[in-house]
Amino acid sequence: MKYELNNIAICLPDYFSGSSKPVVQVPVTNKTTYREVKELLLSWEAFDHIEELDDNEYEQAVEELFANIVLDIVPDSFAYIEDGDDDFCEDVYMYFSITTL
Repeated sequence: MKYELNNIAICLPDYFSGSSKPVVQVPVTNKTTYREVKELLLSWEAFDHIEELDDNEYEQAVEELFANIVLDIVPDSFAYIEDGDDDFCEDVYMYFSITTL
């Protein structure tokens, strides 16, 4: 079984409308690099809630997603997200769907 990950949203949890496919999410700020997103996706907390997920194939899908990306840059799409230093900031998440190929 092979998987493909697709970024489907970057938003507050209240604004995420869900997906018909399994979803993983990672918190992001205006200081989060692609490397940190990748590391968070590979942490068990990101995907442990999905039963019957092949861990090795999931890890391969994450590697493929980031294969051609410069990992040490902060994505432009994160520029508007507060860095979380303020007690009133809510966490913004980057959501990825998992498609079985």
